[in-house]
Amino acid sequence: MYIKSIHIKEFRIFKDLDINFQPPENGENVINVIAGVNGCGKTTLLEIFFQYFKGDLSDSVQIKTDINKKNENPRLIFIPANLTFKYKPTSQLNTNYQFLNLIDENILGKTETYIREYILSIERESHLANPEERTNLAISQFNKPFRNTKLLTTLHDLDKNRFNRPVFKNIKGDLVTIDQLSDGEKQLYGRVVALMMLEPRNSMILIDEPETSLHPAWQQ
Repeated sequence: MYIKSIHIKEFRIFKDLDINFQPPENGENVINVIAGVNGCGKTTLLEIFFQYFKGDLSDSVQIKTDINKKNENPRLIFIPANLTFKYKPTSQLNTNYQFLNLIDENILGKTETYIREYILSIERESHLANPEERTNLAISQFNKPFRNTKLLTTLHDLDKNRFNRPVFKNIKGDLVTIDQLSDGEKQLYGRVVALMMLEPRNSMILIDEPETSLHPAWQQ
């Protein structure tokens, strides 16, 4: 699913505005970047997409979409810029399908829970006899998408003494929990793992200010 175009009759600073977006080709992903000076309405435009599909803006906005019905259920995922990344433990994740998904303030707690369940599920599926080898395999699979980001902290293990809480190892060799990561690491792990949790396919992902607190290599 992707957005072909949007026509805004009148909403906040926008009036009689038409925008056409680059479509995906040959089933590949496509990235549309909205750039501009502060106050030009970049965040407002992303909010319009989310509110429109909630049914709140049907009178003032028209959006043309294309849905590939052969693929899995589409999602619209909005990751806002003003996340504070406060830590609150989460014991269970909601896995029920829903079209609209707003990443909320408890992103770190959900990320931690997902990492734990991810590692344990890989361990259960492994045919390796040695438990330590199964754990190392699972941790390696989780760290794989982050290898080219030049992160100084990687997932190290699950702390068996604290209900399998994920622990990371930093460049000094210290073991830290997710709430002890740097602001940039919280942003990167939190946002990426939020997408891993939702497993978006045939979907639209809206990310407001994705570069916040990130080193240029991490932005890429």
